[in-house]
Amino acid sequence: MEKIRTKAIANGLITAEQTLTHRELMRLIFEPGLSTKEQASNLSGRGVGMDVVRRNIDELRGSVEVESEVDKGTLVTIHLPLTLAIIDGFMVGTGDERYVIPLSMVEECVEMDAYHWGVDEKRHYVNLRGDVMPYIRLGDFFNVHVQPPTQEPRKPCRGALWAYPGRAGGRSAVW
Repeated sequence: MEKIRTKAIANGLITAEQTLTHRELMRLIFEPGLSTKEQASNLSGRGVGMDVVRRNIDELRGSVEVESEVDKGTLVTIHLPLTLAIIDGFMVGTGDERYVIPLSMVEECVEMDAYHWGVDEKRHYVNLRGDVMPYIRLGDFFNVHVQPPTQEPRKPCRGALWAYPGRAGGRSAVW
């Protein structure tokens, strides 16, 4: 919380004399330009800010809140109206779970074969036609336990890659 406060003071969002509640400090995360990341890399760092996340959720008439506790974790709660059920979407899944991504957020979808595409399982990036992109696995992101498929030793692992506009004009992916 102190990092957020320090950055907010440095950015002129609050004064050093101001006393803010925990909730008010957490809301500062959604202010434009506020980042506690000291240095960006080509795979992580300053990308789409939380201000953009909040603006997009607000445009859908939703709300987003963040709660964080040291050594326990962070909870991001997003409330969206039921009317989103009528938007055009792309269904993705992991394990027995299914999720719908708005088609407006999908730039490209390709069928993947981990053996023939440059997939780095340790650093989580994929080489898609010469474009190196960070990716996340849905199962990891949503904490869904996925039973590994029973495959013959030489049969490739397949999945779908969903590419979307990402950080600093680049692209990111979900696999």
